[in-house]
Amino acid sequence: MQSRRWFSTALATAALLAACGGSDPTTPFIVTEPADTTVGEGGTANFAVEAVSSDAMTTDWWRAGASTAVGSGDNLSVGPVTLYDDAAAFTAVATNAQGSTTSRAATLTVTPRQWSASPQASGVASEGSANEIVGVTDAQGNFVFAFYGPSATPGRSGIWAGRRTAAGSFSANQLSSTTDAASAAPMELRVAVDTNGTTIVAWRRRDVGLNNASEIYAAVQQWGAGPDVAPVRLSAQGDFAMEPDVAATGPGQFEVVWTEATLGNPQIRVVTRAFTLGGAPWAGPQTVAAVTGVNVTGPRIASDGAGRVWAAWSEYTQSNVYTVYGKERTAGASTWGGGAATALSAAGHSAPQMKMNANGQGVLTFSDSIGRVHARLLTPTGWAAAQYVANAHIVAPAVALHADGRIAIASLSVGTGQNTLYHWSYDPGNQAWSSASVVRATTGASIGAPSVRFDAAGNEVVLWSETQTGNGPVQVNARRFITGGMGWLAQAAVSPLVTGEAHTNPALAVAADGTSMALWYHVSNQGQSRVPVYALLR
Repeated sequence: MQSRRWFSTALATAALLAACGGSDPTTPFIVTEPADTTVGEGGTANFAVEAVSSDAMTTDWWRAGASTAVGSGDNLSVGPVTLYDDAAAFTAVATNAQGSTTSRAATLTVTPRQWSASPQASGVASEGSANEIVGVTDAQGNFVFAFYGPSATPGRSGIWAGRRTAAGSFSANQLSSTTDAASAAPMELRVAVDTNGTTIVAWRRRDVGLNNASEIYAAVQQWGAGPDVAPVRLSAQGDFAMEPDVAATGPGQFEVVWTEATLGNPQIRVVTRAFTLGGAPWAGPQTVAAVTGVNVTGPRIASDGAGRVWAAWSEYTQSNVYTVYGKERTAGASTWGGGAATALSAAGHSAPQMKMNANGQGVLTFSDSIGRVHARLLTPTGWAAAQYVANAHIVAPAVALHADGRIAIASLSVGTGQNTLYHWSYDPGNQAWSSASVVRATTGASIGAPSVRFDAAGNEVVLWSETQTGNGPVQVNARRFITGGMGWLAQAAVSPLVTGEAHTNPALAVAADGTSMALWYHVSNQGQSRVPVYALLR
């Protein structure tokens, strides 16, 4: 409780004396009542009261339903507020030796976050072939993304990295070489950030003029905090390398994984290269697995950010029997070791998706022969048994992992075509998966490209594209899930619905405080010009 000196202005004294009928001590008098206030979700609500007393006085603030005071003094700040704070009532109680006086109840109204009314262009036009954007947020709340922009070759896209800071400034840099041959095409973008905001972008460069060879490249951006690292070819020149994935393994440390084969050699390899800021940053390639007579697809890499790394991939025989394999490199180890990979699924499973958090928890999802989704949970001591999660899917599910071990999956299900978007979640508290909930069900429209992300509080954003009947316009939509019992909020249109236009290939990034960025390509009426644009949920 906070003591307060006498209020000695003439106006306050006159009001006090009039209220008590004389000069004898009495209970405090409220001069100015606290006012109702409205703030946006994630903001701070401020309340103020003015009370006077003929002797020493304290002022405490109470929230309706609370058993203890939530503040003291003339002013109260509440925040960052959530949707659960909507309609909360706060009163100030002024107390002196004679007793207490309670103010009116001031009501707090919290308005939900809203998507930007007008999407903003990134400032970099793209070629008509642009078809992919990937985005992440760093620990400082900046949004980082990789996308296709112009190159030196007309009609051929280049690789760009962009960043919108938490303060609102935007910058974009071209990463791929401006001297790439006209026959070379970049594809398969991946991006990751470390705890300091250093960013790595990896991609595949396919050259139809070089026996269709494809190579893996990567570049590192420090956004002014230090020197950038120019694009480097990571795979062997002229080989057939594809499907890169990236992970931050520590501050200033990253690792890229891909599959690689050499013309005339039946062996297929899962290869990684590690990056460390400073000196000669790129370590030599390491072979995680090498197989002959077996195809390898979909390598994934994940890390706890403190040196522990897992790689996973699918192997399948000529009879198309798929199995998911994986290998761990423990923290402090410099190599993957020569032991055999671990079978992480039973035969008949493929398409791994893998996430890890800083607490050593992780999730690996994979699909069986008819697309049903299974999951294995990773703990600091190893993998738990596989669990059946969801019915058959027509696309690989989008997967998110929270810092506390919660998991969210969003995907489309066979049987409802591309007309229904479902959601499943895992609660580490009761160690159980939820039943399916419907995020979006349509009649005639087609849903595609779902993604899902958590904020620090455990709320979720689910994003997807939606094509109207036939070849109608394409729109980006979203829904939010509020943890703690509130559940799903109403669907929101993220991009406008414009006849003859398309808003395609959406990507999603969500910051710890819930601020979110949706990215996509705005395709013109003619379908030739594609401009990367974004909208913010704030």
